[in-house]
Amino acid sequence: MDIFTILEKKRKIEGLKVVILGDILHSRVARSNLWGLTKLGAHVTVCGPSTLIPAGLAEVFGPRVSVSTDLEEALDGADVINVLRLQRERQQGDYFPTLREYTELFGLTTDRLRRAKPDCLVLHPGPMNRGLEISSEVADGPRSQIFRSSDQRDRGSDGGAPFVRRAGRPSGHCS
Repeated sequence: MDIFTILEKKRKIEGLKVVILGDILHSRVARSNLWGLTKLGAHVTVCGPSTLIPAGLAEVFGPRVSVSTDLEEALDGADVINVLRLQRERQQGDYFPTLREYTELFGLTTDRLRRAKPDCLVLHPGPMNRGLEISSEVADGPRSQIFRSSDQRDRGSDGGAPFVRRAGRPSGHCS
């Protein structure tokens, strides 16, 4: 449903720079968005600790996907940032030294958000770990679509159903 939210707010997917930030390794949301966004023409940068990014990801998805472990670089000029929940229950594998270090290197803050475009959307699949992967100021800020995209996801296929139904109709057909 992140794609639906992006399309609704940006009116396009093709050509957008989307950053998927966080635990890419364990995230179904990341995989779904990588497939969908690249098929629709977005350039996707995945960013997080190297231990949480699957090896060979860029090769699997091709030239529309890049990998970065430098958050500031990844955020430069971003149209959309999709912050993933850090799944604490999966962090028994020593993926990074401490939660504090994770936040210092990869937490989305208002200072870091300034590197993105002024109209950048911020998404998060929820539930959030406020103060860990995302600051409350960003989560509750004017660029946030978090509760909007979460509402779409909670409704399951209903959120995207009108779009999918329209996409299958001949041109000129009105709903």
